[in-house]
Formats: sequence, structure tokens, C-alpha cells
Amino acid sequence: MEDRRAIKEAFLKLLQEKDINKITVSDLGRVTFYLHYKDIFDLDEQIENELFDQLGSFYDASFPSDDPLSMLAFIEKMTEYIYQNAEIFTLLTKPKRNIVTIEKFKDL
Repeated sequence: MEDRRAIKEAFLKLLQEKDINKITVSDLGRVTFYLHYKDIFDLDEQIENELFDQLGSFYDASFPSDDPLSMLAFIEKMTEYIYQNAEIFTLLTKPKRNIVTIEKFKDL
């Protein structure tokens, strides 16, 4: 688990500086990379999926509900989560980002 976190952190740091197509596994400096991911794009997709799964779980925990405050609680959870992960969400919404991420946001 520690390796995965270190790989993700290194990847996100590199993603701030480089386009995903320019990042290589050797840039991450992790010999254990292939124990967890197929390639850079698999890592990217898994990070996205984790974020969207978490956002989906907030929705599932809040709805359906007859309580009008459920919507407020849902919005607060989503806002807090996005705020806590602002760096990642900023990277996911970069203009050069692939269309899949934008479609995932729309679907959510």
C-alpha cells in the first residue's frame, strides 16, 4: 500500500509539470510500479476511478431520501472532498485532459 501511495504522489507531481504522454515509469523511480499498474495510463485511470467511486458513494449514502437536508449534506460532502483533493481535481480538469474524464464528471 505504501508503494502505491508513493507511486501516485510521484505521478501527480509529474503531472503538474508534464503532459501524461511525456511521463514514463522510469520518471516515477519505482521498481514496484508493474506490481500495481499495467502502464502510466492504467495508473491515471485507477486514480480517476478512485475519485469517482468516492463521489458516487457520497451520492449513494445520501439518496434516495425524503429529507430535504440530504441534498445539503451531499453537497457539503462533495465540496469537502473536492476541496481536500483540489490538486488532483485541478489536474483532472486541465484543458488538455482526455474527454473520458469530462464525460465521467457529466455522468456523475
